[in-house]
Amino acid sequence: MTTDDIDATHAKPRARGVDVDAEVSPMGAPVPPLFWFRDPMGRSPMIVELR
Repeated sequence: MTTDDIDATHAKPRARGVDVDAEVSPMGAPVPPLFWFRDPMGRSPMIVELR
């Protein structure tokens, strides 16, 4: 999944108690910032900031 604001997107589910990575991973060029979260089914979707 993608977002225009990775920090805001990371903060919302974390504030609601969703199992998300503790921090956004600043991967460095050419990889954009990203984080993973875990759902109750055991899947780990990734969210990436569009650049």
